[in-house]
Amino acid sequence: DQQLEKAVEILLTAIDGLSHEHLTKEFTGERWPILGILRHVAHAVLWYLDRLGLALPQSELPEEILPRLQAVRGHLVASLPALSSRTGVVALAGEMWSARKVLRRALWHERDHTDHILKLRAVLR
Repeated sequence: DQQLEKAVEILLTAIDGLSHEHLTKEFTGERWPILGILRHVAHAVLWYLDRLGLALPQSELPEEILPRLQAVRGHLVASLPALSSRTGVVALAGEMWSARKVLRRALWHERDHTDHILKLRAVLR
């Protein structure tokens, strides 16, 4: 839980003070603007939770990206008790998933994209 809290704090710090123009700016050679990266992070957490049957339905999520990310994060934290009680693995599409793997991947993915956002932020003018 502390690692999740720290990771989201660092992610939110990475976008702190950026204008809507900066958040939506298209970068040459990049797939998404910063808001697109945040949407991707939120969807990835849902996808990871879905591996264990714990995802929220898309229809229950806000359309706006930051509230969506917060809702997904809140759901991940709320799912921690269910994750901690899981001892087995789930085979899905040829890959094995455990609660530990879901948390590890979610944290790694968020940190990776936080670094990505910081690199994009460094070139903003």
